[in-house]
Amino acid sequence: KSDESYVNFDFDHRITVDIAEYKERIRMFNEFTVKMEPFNKVIGKLSEARKMLSKVKKAVKDKDIDKGINEKIKGFEKELLKIESKLRSRGRNDSNSLNAQGKVSSAAYELMSGFDAPGEKEKISIKNAEKAAEQFLPEANKFIENELREFERYIKGVSIPLVGGKK
Repeated sequence: KSDESYVNFDFDHRITVDIAEYKERIRMFNEFTVKMEPFNKVIGKLSEARKMLSKVKKAVKDKDIDKGINEKIKGFEKELLKIESKLRSRGRNDSNSLNAQGKVSSAAYELMSGFDAPGEKEKISIKNAEKAAEQFLPEANKFIENELREFERYIKGVSIPLVGGKK
């Protein structure tokens, strides 16, 4: 026997909703979500890189280890900060106060915050988000393929407790 029950939700009947317009909004949101998958994957990888760096820094803190390890950590952190700052910067000649991540989030929110067909505001927001993601992705992917992979290989090859390297 199960404690589960199912509930069907319906629109508030006090609000007039054109189902075709609402479906168009959902279609655009789904299309936008698919287009932003590479961007969101990169954001996830950068977040994982930040967590890994924190673990490595914590593992080597106050330990008598090879000076080269600390230099490698500092170099990687510098590169990670550069790419993170580009993610958070507005870009040249951009009067919009949102950065790439903000533009993507804002466009998704705008698409999901109404019942009518998306208007010009939502379409402009989507274009701005796509452009910001498009400008950010090449350099972010380069960072992931080069600096992040190199740092991961390096860390796995050195003896740092609690990081998964040699013991």
